[in-house]
Amino acid sequence: MRKTLEQERAFYCLKCIERLKLAKEGKWFDLRDSNNIYDLKPYNFDKFHKYRFYDGVKKELYDSFVSWFMNERKNEKLKNILENLNPKNKEQARKELSRFFDEGRDLNNQNVKEQISKIYSDFSFDFSNYDYLSDYSSHAKRLSQMIISNGLIPAIAFYKSKGEDRGQIYTDVCEIMEITGFKSYTNWKNNNKKEGSFLLEFLMEADFQTLRLVTAEVLAIANWLKRIVEVEIKE
Repeated sequence: MRKTLEQERAFYCLKCIERLKLAKEGKWFDLRDSNNIYDLKPYNFDKFHKYRFYDGVKKELYDSFVSWFMNERKNEKLKNILENLNPKNKEQARKELSRFFDEGRDLNNQNVKEQISKIYSDFSFDFSNYDYLSDYSSHAKRLSQMIISNGLIPAIAFYKSKGEDRGQIYTDVCEIMEITGFKSYTNWKNNNKKEGSFLLEFLMEADFQTLRLVTAEVLAIANWLKRIVEVEIKE
């Protein structure tokens, strides 16, 4: 049993590395239960639709599906979906679909939503594209120094903006803060009904005292990430 916050941080940093090792196989560690391994592709499309609020592997998976879905040369069923969505204006139908995928707007068409769910359930992801380990290691080692040199908000904004392995580090930090119970962040997410990686948005609204506390917490997580990758990831 983990008794201290330091042990919690170390444990979940280790789980972040372990699940990246599984990501290439389409498997992922659920941090709330270290014995529970689940498929990176959720059974329910509604859950997958929320991947747009994450960074790293989840965001990459979501973007790859949307890019394929909106390509008529690859998705033969898209023509029928556009016809069902707006038979008089194909371009307007495309815009509605884009807003649905990018912004989460409701399509107000149950038939189309069911078609999308069916296409998603049959879609095969290529998980071999998501081997982040080597680059994740190098960027994890730099995170604490980036925060010290540039400040927390610029550092994590940079990691978030770069996506892929650095985006995964950003998402991992967000998730570890939640799971170890950093209350001001979790309360903010609950009050705003946010699901995903929203630490940067939270910090943009935070006062100086909160920013100081979060900086100390993220530095502690970053230091553990650095130690763990040095042991677990061979260059």
